[in-house]
Amino acid sequence: MIVRMKKVHLLVRAKEIYPALDILRGLGVVHVEPLNEPRGGRSALVREHLIELEKVFALLEQSNAGEVSAARGEDALSVVNRVLQLAGSIDQVQERLQTRAAVIARWAAWGDFDPADISFLREQGLYVGLYESSGTDIGKLPSEAIVKVIDSSSGRIRAIVITRTPLELPGMVPDLPKERLSLLQAAQEADQRELVALQQSLSRHRSDKPVLIRAMTEWTQALRLEEAAEGMLGAGPLSVLKGFCPEEKVSQLQARAQSEGWGILSEDPAADDRIPTLLRNPEWVRVIQPLFDFMTIIPGYREADVSLCFLVFFSLFFGILIGDAGYGAIFLVGTFFLRRKAARDVDPAPFRLMYLLSACAILWGLATGTVFGSSLFSGWVKPAVPWLTETRNVQHLCFMIGVVHLTIAHVWRGIRKWPSLSVIGEAGWIALLWCAYFLSCKIILNYAVPAFMMPLLWSGVALVILFNQPDRNLLKAIGMGTGDLLLGIMGVLIDLISYIRLFAVGAAGLALAESFNAAVTSLGFGNIFVGLGTALILVLGHALNITLSMMAVLVHGLRLNILEFSVHQGIEWTGVKFDPLRKEQTINI
Repeated sequence: MIVRMKKVHLLVRAKEIYPALDILRGLGVVHVEPLNEPRGGRSALVREHLIELEKVFALLEQSNAGEVSAARGEDALSVVNRVLQLAGSIDQVQERLQTRAAVIARWAAWGDFDPADISFLREQGLYVGLYESSGTDIGKLPSEAIVKVIDSSSGRIRAIVITRTPLELPGMVPDLPKERLSLLQAAQEADQRELVALQQSLSRHRSDKPVLIRAMTEWTQALRLEEAAEGMLGAGPLSVLKGFCPEEKVSQLQARAQSEGWGILSEDPAADDRIPTLLRNPEWVRVIQPLFDFMTIIPGYREADVSLCFLVFFSLFFGILIGDAGYGAIFLVGTFFLRRKAARDVDPAPFRLMYLLSACAILWGLATGTVFGSSLFSGWVKPAVPWLTETRNVQHLCFMIGVVHLTIAHVWRGIRKWPSLSVIGEAGWIALLWCAYFLSCKIILNYAVPAFMMPLLWSGVALVILFNQPDRNLLKAIGMGTGDLLLGIMGVLIDLISYIRLFAVGAAGLALAESFNAAVTSLGFGNIFVGLGTALILVLGHALNITLSMMAVLVHGLRLNILEFSVHQGIEWTGVKFDPLRKEQTINI
């Protein structure tokens, strides 16, 4: 259920802005909507601190654990500055190492010579040059030149060439290193030691993580407070705050406003207001909320709360797409152990959701006799519902699920449109949807088309054209309805056929599991080494299949709810989550 909201305006004295906001944080019932765009001011400074703090967390996670010292009791800002300073120094040292390593690699084959000696000889009129070329080109050097080969191990000749005059020939090295090789290597070793010391210093700051976590909570609250203050509209000695409050909490807010001497105006939101969405459902329905949070989706305030329908059908899709009791048992046991290891104050909803989904996978696997594939335990596990082992039956079931799912969407949409005549247009879409179902069964399964399909089709077409967008101007209504029909009729068929993906993906997972089982059967367990290899193939193969199956759930199971169902129901998932000013608990990072 989407909780009804009221738009509220609070009028407070400008000098009492921060005490008033602190009181609102304690109440935790007002979602603030800025009347001014927060710019500059203290919010910019706090936002910058938070950005730096996030960088620090990333740096500490990337650092080697090493030796972690006890916390030094520094304040968070000092820790942030110190860590960023260390990170900057590390970057500088690594850049020097990388640059110098390229220079060493360039001159290593020439040996440890001092470039200053060559420069001195050139100043005395004796030209000493470095020559690098293929072995066949060395004969092109002047006969009077003194040539001393330094290295020829890499298929190229490197030599010192001594002449009275500079040579301008191909192969002559135009530049010299700035330092001799031994000095470069010594500097490289010194920088390596400095890098290790800096990284160890950085790692020791991992002990400051509790301080940084508290700072993250405090600074996040401070940012929201500053943005709320800067977003208020000033009018001389007074300031106005705009926000949204759940309807049943308005009386509590009014009572507090009266006791604090604030002015308050409460009214219904306007059509163009960006109203936040607060979902309130029974506890057993709220288990789907972690999935909404993971996908960062929420229905708009004026849309429908489809939490229950989403939960029911996603659980069904999960069972079909995973389709294996063995995999479901792994999920169930894994969830159990994770729940036991988790802290007591951790939200139990994700674990309850996984318990439900695991049970659905187990039930579907037992119904089809699929436990780590259909052949591995075929002697012990028989299909509880043999009808589901027939390909044609499962395909038909997928179409049935699709037509029921989308019919619910249009019925729900029609209820929300009541008492508008467009409800009749939704009845037309339902008729077209069932015609698409009969047509899909004919095309893919070769089922006979019922005799009433054509009358149903023409009835649906007429209802959509006349009532999808009813208007007093009949010609206008017919024109808009015809446009909607042309744009949507193929989409109805395509959306319904897309439910066949439940069968296709489930069958692909079963086929892959059977491939690994066949490999195990062919190898057998003849001796301990073969047995270990066989077991490894079985474990890794099914682990891969589980991973692919979970990806299929995220792609296909969610798509059928978020896209196909939502389009037919009219949900765009454009909602803004209700997020009131409040005093948060410490958060984990």
